[in-house]
Amino acid sequence: HILQPATAPSAPSWPKPQIILAGAALVGLLVGVLGAFALESRDPRLRTAGQLRRLFAAPVIATISPARSHGARGQQRRPIPPHVLGRAASEQIRTLSHRLAGRHCVLVTGASGCEGRTTVAMALAEASAEAGRDTILVEVDLRKGALADALGLLDYDVQDVLADRASA
Repeated sequence: HILQPATAPSAPSWPKPQIILAGAALVGLLVGVLGAFALESRDPRLRTAGQLRRLFAAPVIATISPARSHGARGQQRRPIPPHVLGRAASEQIRTLSHRLAGRHCVLVTGASGCEGRTTVAMALAEASAEAGRDTILVEVDLRKGALADALGLLDYDVQDVLADRASA
């Protein structure tokens, strides 16, 4: 005989949407964080002076503080003239210039655009010249040199100079 007749449930017992959403959010967050760490560990760029010291086993002579952007957001950034640099960056440039005083040649380079190579090179050349050292600043960027434009000079590129097509 039947003790209690069967009744239709009013709501499903499983799946519970709140538990599934919370679990999915937690798993998504975990996967995202692990993915970010994995991408960061595979990134070949050097971001700190400590990474540079470990890689090359050489001392870092000086670091230069980042300067504020010299253009509107989305607009192509231009080199910052030395007189516009902040007090801290100018002092760091002078320190670097002093430490490089015995060098005959200094190369300022970087991996990609808008890193401040031209800004640092101009400021370093100015500090060296102000210290009374003979200084020549040469830009050898065959793609998109910015030094002549930043200094308001005639726009000749390396090919023009090497082919003797540049006039003084």
